Amino acid sequence: MTLQKRWLATLSSALMSLLCVVGGTQAAQAYDDRHLTVPVGNRVTDVTSDASSGEMAPAAWTPNVTPLYTEWEEAHRNLTTEARNYFLNNCPNENVCIAVGQGDGRHTVFKLWYCNERTLSNFINAGAVANHQLWPKVGTVRFTGPGVPALTFAPRLAPYSFDPLPYNRVEPC
Repeated sequence: MTLQKRWLATLSSALMSLLCVVGGTQAAQAYDDRHLTVPVGNRVTDVTSDASSGEMAPAAWTPNVTPLYTEWEEAHRNLTTEARNYFLNNCPNENVCIAVGQGDGRHTVFKLWYCNERTLSNFINAGAVANHQLWPKVGTVRFTGPGVPALTFAPRLAPYSFDPLPYNRVEPC
């Protein structure tokens, strides 16, 4: 076998391995149970299909807050814009509600109560914060990220809008 053929065989093998990994991930997303939850209460997002054409659409990303304490905190996924606005405008007292887009026109809203710092993942677009820590627990929400100044939101009734892309940590109060 010539050096060129060996190089092509190695490259071909590497590409096939990569396609198996990527294809396996997409196949797993396509068949995930819609009600599957992980221990912190986050639901897995799956691939959507267009029933009229039978085509598979790309999967939305799944925004996450870690940790999410299940006793007092919640994640609401695959919300319409109207449902997102409802959760933001009706965020309970002493809570922070953070909304983020999923990339498919849907939204996820996290209702946070505990003050512990959290890690954010897949917070990419359409961010909003409702800080209803008005009384008796008053706190400022603080987002931080690498190389960007901290972003803070004081308590108020109306939600704030923001670009969550550069931020990967949140301190709810």
